[in-house]
Amino acid sequence: ALGVLDVRKLSKSQLELSHKIFEQFSDVELLPANEAWRDEGRLALDQAVLVEMLNQSSEIMESLAILRTKWCSEPSVHGGKGTRPLPDYC
Repeated sequence: ALGVLDVRKLSKSQLELSHKIFEQFSDVELLPANEAWRDEGRLALDQAVLVEMLNQSSEIMESLAILRTKWCSEPSVHGGKGTRPLPDYC
């Protein structure tokens, strides 16, 4: 099963915050997906959505960073590009 956010269950304040987050990040340029491991814009967006809007523990960011680095290390993701995480970084 894949967990999906049910936006119908967000509170009014969470919906208002989601609009603010959208405006804040609408002009932020994100790196290609295969470089997500080092993308400061994605990190800030995840922090805003997961921690600030959805009230998740900030500890989730560390787990997400590990997951993102492992995912970007997969050959099917980085495609052999030099922008992949270094082996000792994983």
